[in-house]
Amino acid sequence: VTRSLLALWAGRYLIVGGTLAAFAAATVVAFLLPKTFESSVPLILLPTPIKQAGDPVSALIPRVLSVTDYEILLTSDGTLKEVADKVRQLGTWPERDLESLDETSRLRRRMRLQIEITEKTAYGVVRSPVMLLKARARTPEQARDLAQAWAQVAEDLANRLYQKGKTGLKDFVQTRFSDTRQDLLSVRAQIRDLEIEWNDELEHARMAKTHSRLLDYEEKAIDLAMKIEATTTELEELRSKLAEEPEKKVLWKSPPMTAVFLQEQVGADKMDLTPEETKQPGYRDEVLNETYIYLKHKVTLMESELAGMEKHLRMLLDSMEALEQELQELREETAHRSFERKQLDQEESPLKHSYDLLASKLEQAKVAETEEAEMADIKIVSDAVAPDRKIRPLRSLIMAMGGMLGFLLSAGCVWTRALLMGLL
Repeated sequence: VTRSLLALWAGRYLIVGGTLAAFAAATVVAFLLPKTFESSVPLILLPTPIKQAGDPVSALIPRVLSVTDYEILLTSDGTLKEVADKVRQLGTWPERDLESLDETSRLRRRMRLQIEITEKTAYGVVRSPVMLLKARARTPEQARDLAQAWAQVAEDLANRLYQKGKTGLKDFVQTRFSDTRQDLLSVRAQIRDLEIEWNDELEHARMAKTHSRLLDYEEKAIDLAMKIEATTTELEELRSKLAEEPEKKVLWKSPPMTAVFLQEQVGADKMDLTPEETKQPGYRDEVLNETYIYLKHKVTLMESELAGMEKHLRMLLDSMEALEQELQELREETAHRSFERKQLDQEESPLKHSYDLLASKLEQAKVAETEEAEMADIKIVSDAVAPDRKIRPLRSLIMAMGGMLGFLLSAGCVWTRALLMGLL
């Protein structure tokens, strides 16, 4: 280390001379470099209320461009060419400086768009609606003109985009309004036809009446079934009695007050007697049994009555089946009509809302078209001003860097020479 310091001290004049030479060269370069001035214009992206996301009709118009979209548009070649053309129209720039505007790449390097990120989330970043257009030129006036021309082109671009987006907006809203109105009238016509064809109160009353008749028939059928059961039981008893009762009765003939019924005569019916013998006094005679006839007649009447009740029961059951079928059809039809009415009501509600909304926005579109209101998204906050200080070259920094570089090179040369001479 000591030898290195001694070697550097021995070459101090060379180091000082190199440093001064480099400093002088850096000073000359710093003063020979052309000056660069920068001017800026703030813009704000502020959509009109009708374009705000919270407005119900915002979905019916072209979407609002974001800050990122305008960043791409404002730095495109076409936009920069419009800036160059607008600067030429001023007529204040020298021809030599105007020629530099013909090269889009050089012009893009002289212009910069500054956008700040205000928030970062998991879904992306949120950028500030304020955009700062910065332009650089050789003189303050040219920097101001270039920045102002860029801002005017940006505002014109926003106006053109609005005009393109507005083109047909009224017709679009008018078409949507007409279609919604037609759909609403169609749904209301269906509701009206349904109410004419199907009256809920009358149909419910009809269904209640049918159900009441069905209940009456069921009660009658139950009562009749009980009567049939009782009649059947009684008829079986009568048939049993009829089976036990002989069809004819045997009467024994004898002189008055002298009839003697002996055991031998009781068995005389088993004897083979001739008709003449049976006609003799003391013999039997067969006659119809009145009890048998009465029971047979009653059985016949009861069988006829039972057949009538069974026929009536079958008629009641058939009527009940028909009523049940009618009641089921009424229930199905009522449920179907109710579901259809609910569907129509659900269709009518959003259509009514859309109709009222479109009617309001159609009036707004007519007023806006009549007044030819400017509804551009971009607004110029303030005009560009000529800067009072240059941003380049940074002469102090250049001279300091030149002097430092000269010192390092000189010291390096002295140290290298000492190393080659074997002094280290």
